[in-house]
Amino acid sequence: YRKANLKPRFEYKYSFKGPHLVQSDNSIPFWEYGGDAIASADNIRITPSLRSKKGWAWTKNPITFDQWSVECVFKVTGRGRIGADGLAVWYTTQKSQEGTVYGSTDMWNGLGVFMDSFDNDGQHNNPYVMAMVNDGTKQYDHQR
Repeated sequence: YRKANLKPRFEYKYSFKGPHLVQSDNSIPFWEYGGDAIASADNIRITPSLRSKKGWAWTKNPITFDQWSVECVFKVTGRGRIGADGLAVWYTTQKSQEGTVYGSTDMWNGLGVFMDSFDNDGQHNNPYVMAMVNDGTKQYDHQR
């Protein structure tokens, strides 16, 4: 935005925040959520603090802007010290199916930004953040 001298503009259809997040029918305007996700007046909890849970939230509207940026604020908490697999922010050509890659499918077409908090390979290099692009033909390797 700075190079093009554009001022950022808040797009409410691509955002949600409390204190009036959930509607009386348990929906979030312009969003859908599922799996083990729990929406409340102030936030959406992607998963409860229990083993083997996964949840998701996807915008209902595709992004059609020529230029855009995203700002995410999230809080990670839990009961144990080990941590869970982590979470992801996705920018894909279509909404994903529920799966084993941070709640989404193994083969996506687009960008995934992963916040990995579990040491799958025993190398003591977690937590870490990584971005991965996929053309929909490559399967994610959970051990790397």
